Amino acid sequence: AYEIVDCDWSSDVCSSDLLALRLNVGFSAAGVTQGAGGPLGSLKLTGTGTSLDGLTVDQVLAVCETALGGGALPVDYTIANLNALATNLNEAFDNGTVVTLWASLHLTR
Repeated sequence: AYEIVDCDWSSDVCSSDLLALRLNVGFSAAGVTQGAGGPLGSLKLTGTGTSLDGLTVDQVLAVCETALGGGALPVDYTIANLNALATNLNEAFDNGTVVTLWASLHLTR
């Protein structure tokens, strides 16, 4: 894995991570993909020590989309941090079933 240090939403990597998250949440909500914890969008972020703790993945996605549209960032986030979070959410469930360590530490029902 690598970390994107200088990232803005105009870069292909950042925008593709956000698009992937939108697709993952949408497919999960439609029942195309399934997980033991319910739809991906209904899981809550926890244990990150940030202002987004307690939000659902749907709400986190909305925050990312607001930033993509030029809106305000959460006070304790940069575009690169939001991109890293989107990446972690996208990779939280390997093959849609295997819960990764990150998911077990930071996602709850």
